[in-house]
Amino acid sequence: MWRWVAKFVVAVLVAVAAGVVTSSAISARRAGGSSVRQPSPVVEFEAPLFVPDDRLDVGEVWEAKDVRLTIPLHNRTDHDIHVIDFDAACDCKGIVPKRLTVPAGGSAEFQVVLDLTLRSPDQTDVPRRAFRALIRPVLGTGERVGAFDIRGVVKSRATINLRGIQFGDSNVAGQPPHPRKAIVTAHVPCEDLIAESDDPCVSATIARLDGNRFQLTVTPDTARPPGPFRTTVRVYSRQDEQRQVVWTGIGVDGNLCDR
Repeated sequence: MWRWVAKFVVAVLVAVAAGVVTSSAISARRAGGSSVRQPSPVVEFEAPLFVPDDRLDVGEVWEAKDVRLTIPLHNRTDHDIHVIDFDAACDCKGIVPKRLTVPAGGSAEFQVVLDLTLRSPDQTDVPRRAFRALIRPVLGTGERVGAFDIRGVVKSRATINLRGIQFGDSNVAGQPPHPRKAIVTAHVPCEDLIAESDDPCVSATIARLDGNRFQLTVTPDTARPPGPFRTTVRVYSRQDEQRQVVWTGIGVDGNLCDR
């Protein structure tokens, strides 16, 4: 009998203990706590080099073939950092200088050279479009650092409704030429536009249609010897006598056939 009484007392004590634990857990949850141990807060790693965000967003930039963006590179460490190269994921024509030293706690500048005349097929006649350039410094220590996301908006003074003009084999040496036409739309006020070819293998003229629309006519020179030809036709404001600012341009290629 005493053995049965002892077992009964042990069972009661176990039940009471379980009730106390359950009551504590419920009280903790009601108080907004938890009986589960919370993980320690994550400490974010601070990269040794950084560029202020307001210098990564360069804002609006006029379309041009050689756009130079000056970017300050800051060193948040107590030792000099040597950059031996840059990796670029963009339509980047170059980065200068390719090697530089960023002093401890100081900064150094580099320039990203971009060709902002390049367009995707859906941007042919778009006056404003976003651009991005991902630049990653390569450190002499081999340490990897994050890429800097340089971004902005390209503004076009004018656009052309074609990505390029391809003549193929449609022109024959010594025969009358077969010109091609395109529509140029000016997106800023202008009195008149003028078109010029980089190479005399073709000639280019432009005439206003209405308002801000112009018709560009490109004509191959069929008096030259047979063979392939390739050039770029550029559009300028007629008031720009020095031809310093290209409003827009288009690639031209084809083959002048023999008779």
